[in-house]
Amino acid sequence: MDLEALVDDTVERVRHGAPHGVDDALTFLEADPWCFRSGYAKERLLRSLGTVEFTEAQRRRGAAVVRSYVLGPDRREFRPVGRLVRALDAEVRPFLLATLSRGAPVAARHALWLLLELPDLDPATLVLPRAREVLLGACHSEDRYYQQMGWLTAAARRLSSDEWIATVTAEALGTGAPAPLRLLAVLPGVQLSPEQQQQLTELIINDITSGQLTLPVEELGNLCGRPELDLPAPDRAS
Repeated sequence: MDLEALVDDTVERVRHGAPHGVDDALTFLEADPWCFRSGYAKERLLRSLGTVEFTEAQRRRGAAVVRSYVLGPDRREFRPVGRLVRALDAEVRPFLLATLSRGAPVAARHALWLLLELPDLDPATLVLPRAREVLLGACHSEDRYYQQMGWLTAAARRLSSDEWIATVTAEALGTGAPAPLRLLAVLPGVQLSPEQQQQLTELIINDITSGQLTLPVEELGNLCGRPELDLPAPDRAS
């Protein structure tokens, strides 16, 4: 049986509550094979597990799968891990909170991503300075920023406060560094004074004339009240 047929069969058995369907899906995820289309296969299996009723043993195995994704590298099938996290909230929330607080940067970003997938999460229960530091860290890599811009925008909205917006604005305009400027572009409700708009305009023009286009020009152009600076972002896939 080839990989696609194997996954089709397993997903169908999970959906219909067939014997060993969930266990077989978990076994595949635990083995974590790497081959052509294996990421797509794991993505489908993760999605299928988001609505099942687990036994206690399966809950422990599922929690271990979540931990492996949190502590591992960025992967294409990471997004549907959120479904598994919602199904295993009690088992994984303490681990995610601890990893956000004390984990390495990539693991902390993964933990924050999954915590924000929990529908009943009160952001006030997070260590907000650390969570916001993680968001800023995600803005250092240009490629990652554009790949995860939708998540960054949603996360910034959940973690926002007037004080934080003012802090990011001051750092972005004061240093001109790409990371805080990228973060500024996804913050909700940013209001700049005329002087700050002029500062931002100069930073955008410098970025454009450098030929590098390291900043999200379209979003920042709107913030500084200069729609004529709205330019499409460069092709990040090239």
